[in-house]
Amino acid sequence: MADSSSRRRAHGRCRHPAPETLEAQRQMTHDPVRLQISDAEFHHAIYRADGNPLLADFCTRLYSFGLEFRRRVLLADGAVSLSVHDHPNTRRL
Repeated sequence: MADSSSRRRAHGRCRHPAPETLEAQRQMTHDPVRLQISDAEFHHAIYRADGNPLLADFCTRLYSFGLEFRRRVLLADGAVSLSVHDHPNTRRL
């Protein structure tokens, strides 16, 4: 979606409580609804961190477009744990 320089800029500016968010998500592995809410907040913070409101709005709309699909996917066995496991890897982008 965003080029690597945008991801690096966003990572450098990102001041959201990512470690706390990630730890809270680890406690949500049996609650897909709570995880989906937390996941949306996590991603929206990343979008805003780039400092480009147009890109943030576009990414938010795209994220919203896929909510129903993600809701269905998170109902599968092990999907919530996999999602929680994947988030710390975004800090390396």
